[in-house]
Amino acid sequence: MIRRNLFELLKSHLDKQEFTILTGARQTGKSTLLRQLESFCKESQVPSVFLNMENKNILLELNQSPLKIFTFLPETSKRVVVFIDEIQYLDDPSNFLKLLYDEHVRTIKIIATGSSAFYIDKKFKDSLVGRKRLFHLYTCSFDEYLRFRNREELIDDLQRIQTNSSAKSLHIELLQQEWNSYMVFGGYPAVIKELDQKEKIAYLKDIRDSFVKRDILESGVQNENAFYTLLRMMAGQTGSMVNVNELSIRLKIKNETVNNYLGSAEKSKILISLCSDCSQPHK
Repeated sequence: MIRRNLFELLKSHLDKQEFTILTGARQTGKSTLLRQLESFCKESQVPSVFLNMENKNILLELNQSPLKIFTFLPETSKRVVVFIDEIQYLDDPSNFLKLLYDEHVRTIKIIATGSSAFYIDKKFKDSLVGRKRLFHLYTCSFDEYLRFRNREELIDDLQRIQTNSSAKSLHIELLQQEWNSYMVFGGYPAVIKELDQKEKIAYLKDIRDSFVKRDILESGVQNENAFYTLLRMMAGQTGSMVNVNELSIRLKIKNETVNNYLGSAEKSKILISLCSDCSQPHK
C-alpha cells in the first residue's frame, strides 16, 4: 500500500502526549492515512480502536458523554490509540478533546481527522492550546504523484535534479509528460490512480459536487451563485492582487459577504491568501 509523505511524521507523533489532529480537504486521503496508522499499530502490537463519526450509533454515544469512549476501548493496561474519523460531526469536538486530554491523557491517545479545516477552526477553541498538534494533508505532491503512478525510477531522477542544479535527466521527456498530467488533473489520489481521462474528469466533478453539497452549504453560504462566480473570478486572478471592493461591486454583494466567502473558500483549502487582512488588496 502506497504511503503518503506525512505518514512518517504522524507515526513519530504516536508516542507524543499531545493529541494528533489531521485536517485537509475532502478526498485527499485522510481516512486512508488513518487506516494505515491503525495497521501500523496492530503490527507493532499497540492497542488501538477505530471510530468513524459517520456511524450514527457511535456519534450518538459520544455526544451523550465523552467518557462513553471507554466503552469502545480494549481491556489493557497500556495507553490506547483511538482513531476518530470525521471528528467535526461531534456536537462539541473542542470540549470532547479537552476533557479527555485533561483527565485521561495517560490512558488514551487520540488521532482524529476533520474533513475541512473550516470546521476545525470553528469548533476547536483556544482551550486546546498545548493539548493538540495539527497536521494538514494536502493533495499529492509531484513525487507522491509519481509514486501513485508506479514511476519510482522518475522519482530518483526528480530528486537528483532538484538537489543538483547541474544534473541532467535521461527521462526528462517522461518527467515533462507526467508533470503536464499532474498540472491538468491535480493531485487527488483517486484521480491519479485512474488511467481513463473521462473517469478522471468524472472523479473531479464528484469531488466538486461533494464540496458544494457538504462543505459550502454547511458553512452558511446563502448565495451559491455569487459564491461560485467569485471562485471563477479568483481562478482567473491566480497570483494577482485582488481588491475586495471591486469584487463586491462586480458581484453586487456586500464587502462583508465577499470576505466571508473568501474565508470559507480558504478554510476549505480551495484557495490560499497571502494576506491575512481581506479588507485590503491581496493575492
